[in-house]
Amino acid sequence: INHTGVNEIVHSQHNLTETSRQSQARKQIVSIVSQINH
Repeated sequence: INHTGVNEIVHSQHNLTETSRQSQARKQIVSIVSQINH
C-alpha cells in the first residue's frame, strides 16, 4: 500500500469531519442569534 495515498485519504476524511463540525457549530450560532433577535 502506498503510504502517501493512505495519508491523503485520512487527511481528506479529517477535513470532511472538520467541515461538518464547523457547519454544525454555525447552525447552532445562527439558531441562538435568531432566538435572541425574536
